[in-house]
Amino acid sequence: MTAGAPMINGSAGGVPAGPMAGQQQQQQPKSRLRAKPEDTARHITVSDPVQHSEGMNKYTSYRVDVRPQGQTDLTTTQVFSAVLRRYSDFIWLSDKLHQERAGAIIPPLPDKQPVGRFSPQFVEDRRRGLERFLRRVAVHPELQGAMCLDTFLKADDVTFQAAKHSKGNATAMSGSMMMGNAGQPQMGPNGQLMMTHPPQPVASTAKPGFKRWFAETKTSISGDLVRSPDDELFEEINRYVHGLDTQMKNVSQQATTLVRKGKEISNGLFEFGLAFDLLGQSEADALGDALSKMGQTADRLSVLSAEHADQETSQFDEPL
Repeated sequence: MTAGAPMINGSAGGVPAGPMAGQQQQQQPKSRLRAKPEDTARHITVSDPVQHSEGMNKYTSYRVDVRPQGQTDLTTTQVFSAVLRRYSDFIWLSDKLHQERAGAIIPPLPDKQPVGRFSPQFVEDRRRGLERFLRRVAVHPELQGAMCLDTFLKADDVTFQAAKHSKGNATAMSGSMMMGNAGQPQMGPNGQLMMTHPPQPVASTAKPGFKRWFAETKTSISGDLVRSPDDELFEEINRYVHGLDTQMKNVSQQATTLVRKGKEISNGLFEFGLAFDLLGQSEADALGDALSKMGQTADRLSVLSAEHADQETSQFDEPL
């Protein structure tokens, strides 16, 4: 046995590892790192962005499909749902999740963009972000059973709009009924007509002086409290979180710059290849062929650089 040969399970009497054992051990952690919780919810998709115009308003709708888990064939007889939703509907879902599942960590939505929000690249980035948001919610142990999620994924347009405005309509209806009855004659207990008046706001009986005294007393008492070891622990955690937030923002900014540079390189290679291809067409014989091949090579490098930049965006920049 060769000295220094790697052994499986670390025992001297074990079987020596082959030349591929090291590569397999390195590939296993790599595959585990690529696994994401939302990958188990691939039956939920967001696709087909379509732009709509209603007067002066313009928005983009997305098709949200929910297929039976493990079934990707749309011709199957199993029931699946397909609805159209816009970005504001996703905001409604996020707000309702905060209400129905108070205290749960809600996955973030893709950011808004005031300029260029209808460009193909931004629409595709938002579509991918909305799909990731829905999949994360669907696999979240505290969110996956929320009623608002089921309404968002399966309700038709009429039912969904009624659900979005149900609380506001109920409040407005109750208020209008109260104001409508105010000032109208009502039948009293003895059969006499009585005039009803709208409810008047109740004035606060607390005096400003008492409020000021209470605030000053609270401040003086809080300043005299005895510090405990827990206070020091929470202050240390607060300093750590503040420092971590600063560093993470710096990393995110640098990652965004790196992705932008990669896309600029891809565009530069495309323009470079196009220039050489045009130059090759103006020349004849071997020189023209060599210049054209140079342009084609640069064009292929441009495609590879664009794919690499897209992977950096989805796997590195967006999660940050």
